[in-house]
Amino acid sequence: MNDWLKIYLPNIRFRSMNTVNAYESALSLFLDFLEDKKQISVSTLSEECFRREWIEEWISFIHTDKHNSKRTCDMRLSCIRSLLKYLSSKNVLFLPYYLDACGIDKLMRGHAKQVEGISKHAMTELFAAIQGNDKTVCRDRIFFTVMYDTGARVSEILNIRIRDLKLDDKTPYVIITGKGGKPRTLLFSSNTVIMLVSFIKENFGEHPFADGFLFYSRVKGRSVPVSVDAINSRLKVYAKAAHGICPEIPIDLHTHQIRHSACTHWYQDNINIAKISRYLGHKSIETTMTYLGISKEELAEALAKRESVVANNESTYNSVKGGLRSLIDR
Repeated sequence: MNDWLKIYLPNIRFRSMNTVNAYESALSLFLDFLEDKKQISVSTLSEECFRREWIEEWISFIHTDKHNSKRTCDMRLSCIRSLLKYLSSKNVLFLPYYLDACGIDKLMRGHAKQVEGISKHAMTELFAAIQGNDKTVCRDRIFFTVMYDTGARVSEILNIRIRDLKLDDKTPYVIITGKGGKPRTLLFSSNTVIMLVSFIKENFGEHPFADGFLFYSRVKGRSVPVSVDAINSRLKVYAKAAHGICPEIPIDLHTHQIRHSACTHWYQDNINIAKISRYLGHKSIETTMTYLGISKEELAEALAKRESVVANNESTYNSVKGGLRSLIDR
């Protein structure tokens, strides 16, 4: 399992660090389940622990008790399948368990539900709800400002280091690393630059450590970014507060909806679709149009007008010391 995570996925399959982290999170949850619910220890772990009924019971557990969405459960099932495929290539005893796992139905049927953004008015009310002067609120305010300003994924923003910011440039920008480890350049508005400069000065001083994360964990230090779960949890606090004033804002607002809202508003402001596609890090313009839920007629019109694009210049689960996780936490 450790070789699968640390060698095979990143070096043979060339998976990004974000993907590897997601696979490790899924495996950690499964190992916790085996240890807590099935009383499996390091000495009793075997291929039989990956039997179909236990995997199905685990999926039901993380969906019902851990409140994982159906999409998340399906992603984590895929991770276990990937592991079993790898293990079966090393040891034929795992092959029946891999084939059984492939027969488990996913919870989602057909295409995933279209992500819904919120209007510009609703976005204004959401930011108005981010009130307060303590460090956490100030961090949240600039984090969601950067997200809405750039349309970047939450993981991409969390991985921004001080060295990635070019705020003294004539046209301030940030270099982020997207899916597959591909870098791309995103520009900042003038107001966001002002907020970032102030935020960095207050949190890092006049000479910030270049390798430090811009949005670091206040518990684990500047070498560790804030977790995705922590950011989404904070967003729900503000969404709940803003919902009373603007019912359009869902109480369970997710960070991906801010990204979706940003690109929708760009499109409404007649920003070229090719530039939006590059900004979002999509492989094709068609993907962007599908993402926005635009009709085939609108797609054809947008493709006809496309121009050259912008140049591409907490973990919530505690480790179990000495338990099953020690197999992969090396």
